[in-house]
Amino acid sequence: MRVKLSKDKLKEISNLLKTGLSLSSLCKQIKISECSLRKLKVHYPELNEIINNTRHLRNKSMPEKTGIIRLKQTLNIIENNPEKALSKFKTEYNERKKQIMLKNLKDPYY
Repeated sequence: MRVKLSKDKLKEISNLLKTGLSLSSLCKQIKISECSLRKLKVHYPELNEIINNTRHLRNKSMPEKTGIIRLKQTLNIIENNPEKALSKFKTEYNERKKQIMLKNLKDPYY
C-alpha cells in the first residue's frame, strides 16, 4: 500500500530539513517512523532528492559533537596502543605536510 504525501507535507519536510534537522528528529516532528520515511523516499523521488541535497546541512549542524567523538577515539587509541598512535600521527602529519607543499608549488604566493 502506497503512502500518500501531499505537496504541502513535502514542502514542510523540505523546510524542516533545510534548518539542519536530523532525519530522526524530522520523523518525530512529522509523526512518522523512520521505516515509513525510507518507504516514502522510494515512492517520492523528489523527497529523496530533498534529503540528499540537505545532507550537508545535517552534517554541519553538530561539528563540535563529531570533534568530541574523534577526540575520544584518538584518546582511546593512545591509551590502548601508544606506538600505533604515534605512527598514525606521524603519517597524518607527513600527509598534511605534503598537501601543503603541493599547494604552495601550485600557488607560490599563497
